[in-house]
Amino acid sequence: MKKTFITISLMLAIALQLVAQQSNTITLDLLNPTYPTSFVFNNDGYWVETYNENITFFKSQIFSFSHIIGGSFYGTSWDGFTVCNSGDNANHNTEDWNDYQWGCMAGGGIKTDTEGNVMTDENGIVMVDNTLPYLVSYWNYMIEPEWWWLYGEYYPISEPTHCLQILLDNDDEYEAVGVYVCNHPYAYFVNRDGGQSAAFGAGDYYKLIIHGLTPDGMASGDSVEYMLAQYDNGQLVQSDQWEWVDLSSLGKIGGLYCTLETTVGNIFGPLSPMYFCMDKLQVKTKEVFVFVPVENITTNIPDSIMVNVPLTLTGTVIPDNATNQTILWSVQDAGTTGATITDNTFIATDAGTATIRATIENGLTEDEDYIQDFTIDVKKEIIGIEENKLSNVQIYSYRNSIYINTVETWHATSLQSVEIFDSAGRLVYQSAINASETVIHLNGATGIYYVRLVSQTNGLTITEQVLLY
Repeated sequence: MKKTFITISLMLAIALQLVAQQSNTITLDLLNPTYPTSFVFNNDGYWVETYNENITFFKSQIFSFSHIIGGSFYGTSWDGFTVCNSGDNANHNTEDWNDYQWGCMAGGGIKTDTEGNVMTDENGIVMVDNTLPYLVSYWNYMIEPEWWWLYGEYYPISEPTHCLQILLDNDDEYEAVGVYVCNHPYAYFVNRDGGQSAAFGAGDYYKLIIHGLTPDGMASGDSVEYMLAQYDNGQLVQSDQWEWVDLSSLGKIGGLYCTLETTVGNIFGPLSPMYFCMDKLQVKTKEVFVFVPVENITTNIPDSIMVNVPLTLTGTVIPDNATNQTILWSVQDAGTTGATITDNTFIATDAGTATIRATIENGLTEDEDYIQDFTIDVKKEIIGIEENKLSNVQIYSYRNSIYINTVETWHATSLQSVEIFDSAGRLVYQSAINASETVIHLNGATGIYYVRLVSQTNGLTITEQVLLY
């Protein structure tokens, strides 16, 4: 059995939780109820059907809230949940609290922006509006199964039930996310000042327990606890704002039910006022898995490459939201090249044609790999031109620059052309020169390059390999 305990100090650290309307997240919105289709409030700020004995629940979106009309020792009463918008947070300890059951210490329902995010002020306090609805929750412990043996005969319902019960539509699977809770003025001021019961002293507490229900309505055994009030280290700690309670530890649920626990009571039950407020309950639906297959892989593999020139293989998976995208490289057919791949680096030791294979496990379907082959020609010469050197021509490199020194008899009065190829045989630079000393800067270039000089007077060609670094 999982039980999560959340203290007020922890709640202050995570009070900035947002309830954005994510694609699979459902947030309680009391402005858009399902049954009834609207809430009408009287001048005292509570739903006019609160005492209607024909309404045993009310519903907003997928959330159905228990609403029990029965009675008690004091006449007709309501138990469970009702909807209010009074925002009253005054102390009515000198009056009859039954006339002031509809308040909320935060002063109203939670404000959200147009995207459904909870709004907070510059201090991180949840913003409220005293015209916005919220849930007032009253826990009548006498109808709970564990108390039924003592009070059942006095209560006009046929069998025990969870007083504060929230059921979810059973046409989907849900996971608990969280809910905002707030102290009710009745409990808040009695805890502080006394009244219905004695004021809190050392060791006293008032705790909300939110339990998970399985999809078939049974208690899951998992719960989350939140301290609404606690007397600790010589002082009473209780919040007068909306606080976020993380319910994700409850996992998959078919509903919830709430109970309260207090140290103030006797053998006949708790004496503290059993009220609290709730708003913006969140659950999320099971995310529907959609497999996205790989359609293509684009790579940096050139048409040709030189012998003993390493090539680090990279690829881009198309589409970019494909479910699986890890590329495994292998040599499908080395031919005469002696090609190998180590740590995604291809190298061949002899000329010929090699076939490189890119594999994405389970890339085509959930149980079928995506495979794509690429061929590459391995050459010993750059585009058919052998390296040759002349004593009266110096070609050398330093870092990213190539230096060319020629003698007068080489370039004479005619123009020379210079062409530079990378290790894959691609032309990366071409220009005409007629100076005896030329410096060519290839910014950022590294690796093996080939420089080819051509005399336009006699057609003599020189090709020399250089290394840039």
